[in-house]
Amino acid sequence: MERDYKRLSTLMKYLLCLIMLFYGCKTRKQYQPEVVIRKEGHSYILFRKGEPYFIKGAVGSGYIEKLVDRGANSVRLWRDFSEGLDLAGQNNLSVLISLPVRAERDGMDYDNTEMVDEQFEKILAIVRPVKSHPALLMWAIGNELDFVPGSDTYNKSVWRAVNDLAVAIKDIDPDHPVMTVVGTGRFQKIEDIIERAPDLDLLGINTYADMASIPGKLQEFGWEKPYVFTEWGVSGYWQRPSTGWGAPYEENTSVKATIYREKYRGVIEADKDHCLGSYVFLWGWKQEHTHTWFGMLDSEGNESEAVGVMFEMWTGNKPLNRATHIDSLTIDGTPYLEDVVLVPESLHEAEVIANDPDGDTILYLWEIRPEAEYADYAGQGEKTPAVIKGLVDELGGNKANFYAPGEEGAYRLYVFLYDGENHYATANKPFYVRNLIN
Repeated sequence: MERDYKRLSTLMKYLLCLIMLFYGCKTRKQYQPEVVIRKEGHSYILFRKGEPYFIKGAVGSGYIEKLVDRGANSVRLWRDFSEGLDLAGQNNLSVLISLPVRAERDGMDYDNTEMVDEQFEKILAIVRPVKSHPALLMWAIGNELDFVPGSDTYNKSVWRAVNDLAVAIKDIDPDHPVMTVVGTGRFQKIEDIIERAPDLDLLGINTYADMASIPGKLQEFGWEKPYVFTEWGVSGYWQRPSTGWGAPYEENTSVKATIYREKYRGVIEADKDHCLGSYVFLWGWKQEHTHTWFGMLDSEGNESEAVGVMFEMWTGNKPLNRATHIDSLTIDGTPYLEDVVLVPESLHEAEVIANDPDGDTILYLWEIRPEAEYADYAGQGEKTPAVIKGLVDELGGNKANFYAPGEEGAYRLYVFLYDGENHYATANKPFYVRNLIN
């Protein structure tokens, strides 16, 4: 009898273990991360809350409500992101958080164990309280960590540190994928990342004029995981033709709008097997070589033609009212890419050719500013030059007379066009003032 009892007891324990194992496996099988990347056939698909989620995003912390109204579903934030994270969540936007991992250009030494360990703990301290925020989509470990201005080399140890962070972040937060973000210089670095940071879930790429080449380059250097365009937009000032004194020629807002359309359709939508979406640059404005180069909105929140393009790309609908379209801006009839050198205090004529597709009345505003002094990487610390007053005689339309400044140096003539419907358009042309007698 005692033997039968022991046998029965052993059998019960065995059955109990099987039941616990069964339900344990079932529980693990039922668990699904909040955000997950799956490979289906030859395609990668991002899922959020169980539904396919193609990122339609922008870079910038301002005008969040306007961003939602224009059809976006995500925003990329960094630095002091806590307020923006809450605001995004309130507006049903997801957030890619760029973690403040230091680059070599900022004085970080990735061969210094103490510095690396200190940063490791600092980043994890940021991740822990935010990992359950309902707006969080993904983590980005740093931004262009390999880029060292003026150098063709970098410390490859950075990718080991990135991988250590990726492993630790995913251990703390298995619900959100982890990437690092790179620029397009020295693209063979992709091989370094594959070797030294294998635990990344995907790659973020910042790209401008060379965007169309990215899918092919990723394949060339062996990247087999998905990617996201974390910054993309018009040609950078470092990629444009320049004057003889080194001032880059900036494209007007209508040319930029065409570029946004072509890149979205020709690259982002064309590579949906590997591209999980994008963050257009820049939702707002900033000073970087000029105060108009990258911004899709002005300082008052008026929208450029590019915003209408993104509304169409994100929603499939055309905007009810469109921004004014600019064809050209000239000084004394000089073609766009031809240098203009003026004598101090001499009189000249500027003309902008434009049309408003909705027939709205156009208000023209002309101004002259000195050329900005380049400050640092990504325009950090750069100041917007003040308008030089008293030089422009606006003629009430698309033409203006202006006097060249009295001091020698590099300047730009700007024109802004407003349609009264919260849209603006702008163009500028660099010129140089020099006393030709000397």
